[in-house]
Amino acid sequence: MKKLLLVLATMAICLALLPVGRSSIRADGPTPVSVPAEDGDTSIQADGPTPVSVPAEENANFVDIVAVPQLATVPEGKLEVSDGVVEIPQSVRAPAEEVAVNTPQTDPRGVSPPLPGDFKASAGSVTVMAVWTTDESGNNKSTFNCGNSIRYYGYVNNSTGGMVTAYFQWSVNGPCGPIASWSGYLNAGAGNWWWCLPATIPSNTCAGTYTYELNVTYGGSTSSKSITFTVNCAGGVTVTSVWTTDGSGNNKSTFNCGDSIRYHGYVNNSTGGTVTAYFQWSVNGPCGPIVSWSVYSNADAGNWWWCLPATIPSNACAGMYTYQLSVTYGGSTSSKSITFTVNCAGGVTVTSVWTTDGTDGSRNNKSTFNCGDSIGYYGNIYNNTGSFKTAYFSWSVTGPCGSIASWSGNLTTSNGNVWWYLLTTILSNACPGTYTYQLSVTYAGSTSSKSTTFTVNCGSTDMSFEQTVGGGLSNSFPRANYSFAASAGQSASIRMFAYSGSLNTYIKLYTPDGQLFAEDDDGAGVGYNSFLVRQLPQSGTYRLEATRYGSTSGDYRLRLEAGLEADLGDLDRNCVVDEADRQRMVNSIGTSDQNADLNLDGVVNSIDYSILLGRIGRSCNWIEGTLELLDLEGGCWVVTDNLGVHYELYGPLAGEINRPENIGKRIRIAGRVRTDLVLSCMVGPIFEVFAYEF
Repeated sequence: MKKLLLVLATMAICLALLPVGRSSIRADGPTPVSVPAEDGDTSIQADGPTPVSVPAEENANFVDIVAVPQLATVPEGKLEVSDGVVEIPQSVRAPAEEVAVNTPQTDPRGVSPPLPGDFKASAGSVTVMAVWTTDESGNNKSTFNCGNSIRYYGYVNNSTGGMVTAYFQWSVNGPCGPIASWSGYLNAGAGNWWWCLPATIPSNTCAGTYTYELNVTYGGSTSSKSITFTVNCAGGVTVTSVWTTDGSGNNKSTFNCGDSIRYHGYVNNSTGGTVTAYFQWSVNGPCGPIVSWSVYSNADAGNWWWCLPATIPSNACAGMYTYQLSVTYGGSTSSKSITFTVNCAGGVTVTSVWTTDGTDGSRNNKSTFNCGDSIGYYGNIYNNTGSFKTAYFSWSVTGPCGSIASWSGNLTTSNGNVWWYLLTTILSNACPGTYTYQLSVTYAGSTSSKSTTFTVNCGSTDMSFEQTVGGGLSNSFPRANYSFAASAGQSASIRMFAYSGSLNTYIKLYTPDGQLFAEDDDGAGVGYNSFLVRQLPQSGTYRLEATRYGSTSGDYRLRLEAGLEADLGDLDRNCVVDEADRQRMVNSIGTSDQNADLNLDGVVNSIDYSILLGRIGRSCNWIEGTLELLDLEGGCWVVTDNLGVHYELYGPLAGEINRPENIGKRIRIAGRVRTDLVLSCMVGPIFEVFAYEF
């Protein structure tokens, strides 16, 4: 506190010493006021700072590391770094006789890795046992200077008994962000190994404490260790304090719209000489920024005042503002900020919003509606300018499927509190869920807004397994909702066919908690019709949305069946289209058997028989194998079975399976082979996932 009082007192004295006759400031940018610590000179540099070219060494790339870890070798007891960058770094084997479990040993270079006393690895894992830093000669070191060479070491144990591929990740972070980062898949042999990432501390980095961490992921498990080290960089440019004054230089923290204001900052240059730094002023308030200015400028050694003269906009929003001055030098940014208040007489403000049942006479407040209901979007507007004012009003209403109401335009509102409202109707085919209504009013450059939420319940048609329903879709009715009850683990096969118009069918399936679970466009493989098979993840009521692709229209039929079907024509739902299905189809021709009516046109005929014949042999039998990431085409995810066949996975559930933590895991998947698709890797059959288990 005493130090703070001393600084404030010093500032007050310096302000008092500013000569009145020399207080002119250029309007086109900040002007530095020189106050060298040794003589208190308060002369103003009238020309202002001039943007200058930043020398290459001061505008250096912030991250200065090698592209990948380099190969390390251990010849004749001395650790060296091979020249050049290798494509895949190799590890250094620590011979068993030189590195014993449980006891830290001296490596062949004579450096003791800082291993813990309980150096143990669990069976069948790849574990980071210790990390440390050294200089370029391999000597243990924890304090560096800017520009120093550094090596980031890690001691890794592979207890699987053989060579494995693991995901290595080096990261180094400090006061101004990362200075080193590398990651990739590397082969790790059995036993204990040293790994090393050689790099250089950037010459323009920030001084302070840095954290180095090494992570290794194998078999879904991640092991990591981290340490800290110190970087010292000589000299810096620092913002020590900021404040605001009026146009005459008097300290002030409350202003009116249209007032003159000066944004001051006290900056210390401890480098011992003149340097070029990047200065940035910013002022933000309730309606956004009112000042933003930046420049490269020379800063002399010692303490200096800088100031940016400006004017509070006449149409600024009243409220609290934050002024911040930031100065960047040598890769390090220093900043200080304060707040001040702006009072502006008069304005047009939204004070509250709500929804009603839409009846103008009664205005009954309401927050839950049904599709097709009338609704009123209300807002209370306060005009304190003292007279009629024209402002810009904007209503917007958005929900799960986008916007259902919007209007904007200029309206004239009288002085005081006035209610404004927008009367409309909730679409009969709106999506059920939570909607947000917002009213915004803009006057004199300032925007005021309020929002509220309400709920829409749209009745969906109940349906059950083994049922066919139908309807029509058009621009005025682009979707229809159906609901059905199911249990977790139960499977559903859904198909939707158009039978009139230009309709291109589209199916969306939502979980009981309202999340989109699966969707299909042309999965039937017959025209632009849909077929979807999924194992359901939870118990409850699912919503099935029958909709369309684009603006097509026409009539449709939709059928829901229980069980995993390999494809259209799997009539007995045993995950294969076979002779038994063909015989059943033959027996059903001429009937209205809905199970065999594949195209849902109301009768089983030769068209359905033809669809089935084209799918004989297709199956969705479970495949079992190991998830792998092949080094092809930027990485190819496959499941390799016991015969070595690579299956490329397809569909929404494939994204849940193809994750780094699952590499190497055994998996069992139900689905179907898609012969109508071609993916980028082309290493084996394409398998559409219906369900899976690890």
